[in-house]
Amino acid sequence: MPLELQSLAPFTRREGIICFLLAAMIASAMELVNGNLGAVLAGGLFNPDSYMRMVRLEEGVRAGHAVYLVARDGSGAGSLLHWTHLLEALVLLFSAPFMVSMDLHAALHAGAVFVGPISVGLLGVAAAWTVVPLCPPRQRWLAAALMSSSFAVAPYALPGVVHHHIPVAAAIVTACGFALRAVSDGSRAGVGMGLAAGVALVLTPEAYPFLTMAFGGLALSWLFWPNGRSGSAARAAGIAMLLVLLAALLLDPPYAGYGAVEIDRISVVWVGFGFACAVAGLGLDWLGRAPRRPTTAVAGLAVAVIALGAWLTAFPKVLLGPEGLPDAEALRIMFSTILEMQPIKTTRGALAFLTPGFMGLGVLLVLARRATGPTRWLALYAAACMVAMLVLGFLHFRFSTYSAVAGVVLFPVGMTLATDGPTKPSRHLLGFHVMPSLAGSALRVSLILGYLLIPSLAAENTPLGVGPDIAIGSPSCDGAAATRLLGQAAGAVVLTDPNLVPELLYRTRILTVGSLYHRNAMAYMRLHAAWRSEPGNVVPEAVQATRARFVLACRGGMRSGVVVDLPETTLWDVLIAGTPPAWLTAVAEDAESGFVLYAVKP
Repeated sequence: MPLELQSLAPFTRREGIICFLLAAMIASAMELVNGNLGAVLAGGLFNPDSYMRMVRLEEGVRAGHAVYLVARDGSGAGSLLHWTHLLEALVLLFSAPFMVSMDLHAALHAGAVFVGPISVGLLGVAAAWTVVPLCPPRQRWLAAALMSSSFAVAPYALPGVVHHHIPVAAAIVTACGFALRAVSDGSRAGVGMGLAAGVALVLTPEAYPFLTMAFGGLALSWLFWPNGRSGSAARAAGIAMLLVLLAALLLDPPYAGYGAVEIDRISVVWVGFGFACAVAGLGLDWLGRAPRRPTTAVAGLAVAVIALGAWLTAFPKVLLGPEGLPDAEALRIMFSTILEMQPIKTTRGALAFLTPGFMGLGVLLVLARRATGPTRWLALYAAACMVAMLVLGFLHFRFSTYSAVAGVVLFPVGMTLATDGPTKPSRHLLGFHVMPSLAGSALRVSLILGYLLIPSLAAENTPLGVGPDIAIGSPSCDGAAATRLLGQAAGAVVLTDPNLVPELLYRTRILTVGSLYHRNAMAYMRLHAAWRSEPGNVVPEAVQATRARFVLACRGGMRSGVVVDLPETTLWDVLIAGTPPAWLTAVAEDAESGFVLYAVKP
């Protein structure tokens, strides 16, 4: 196979349907094998974020307009969620057919069940379509088939998960696919890239580092192929993205208003990013029409760098990440208890979640070695981007999804390289001279085994270093069981594990003290102080501050990250030990799950 980008068999509608069904059905089958599908069909969901999104969506539907607050959190004062409403609007669309025969709660749940499989199906299509210029049809489907096998992807792709990670990954992959076609397709590819990038940012601004990488690749294409159409693609991409972001801001402004400077959702900050990309694209297009000289190339790249630099100067908090949000110290404490925000701490954890990214990096390095001219430099740039994604994955577990997706997208490219390697009479492999066909087969088998077996072997019966270990023989501490105890607490504030809050809000009518969402960090800090307090003989002031009338705890459960740095004498510790203080009276319990509901004596 020539290693320059080439025109291979086009991506057909039939191929897209097959890839969609492969990815979606494999994700659903994995949940069926794990035995979790029954819980979802019985009314449950996966992931606290899924429950919290559905709580907000149901409250909005009942109110007749989009809502920003979850009213029953924050001890009844409400908690503001930073998410835009795009994903919830899609859930509502999926739920519409069920509303004819179901009540609102059940219909919304039915729509929510489809979000994960549909999202990963679209990601499978995007992955297979993106690599069309790099591999033949006999290899492309592998990206869709392997997508749900990744430990970093599967938890967000299951039925019953309502989360932005997979849809945003699909949008980013689509943007990269259009960037790959920009040299030949010009403004048509640019429009597609801009639309996909805009959707990704509307879903979550955490997409911007990866979109910046894609736009960087587009700028390099403009530099390396002066006779190509990358300039018009850059112009169209920037303008299309800006229009999407403007429309999103007008339709779904921040809770504080159109002028609010917010880095964690669509606001003027991200419209500014779109404007900077549009200016850069216009500059590249205009300069690209002049005869290409060294000064022209430097000027074009300078325009792009200056535009991005001006945006960062205007909104410097973007570079700070979570540190740029209000209540930074409270957020640091909160994030220390959130699994997704933890670094990957062990070698086995890295192998389980980052193996696809490492193997994708290997594919890019092989591609760079075999390629010549500008294609080699573009492959090396992509390899540098993959290294950056792997670093992000090490630092924050949730970012491992992006390097894993990139690695799976590159899998069919690796298989193609293994099939169509250098045509030499023999090849040196592991110290032996073997025929090219045998070497290619060995490499293909190694790739398949690497993607499938290394993560599984690393994860099997071994703590992955990304969260607390689960003790064998502990009570289930199952949230669904807890709801059976909470009928008498309806309308009252209940102090409980913050990880349970979204599910309990979804399943019951109680009020909760606080949750792990940074827009109401102060409510979480009240919960944090209450659980860390010494029980004593009277109700501690920290518990009184929560206005809790009930406390829900799992007897025999694990220590929480909320108290892990303290001696085992906290309120959390005495309740999981089954020795409540005198000011708590047990009013209901479930022996199988371990949950006990206590009433707070005045």
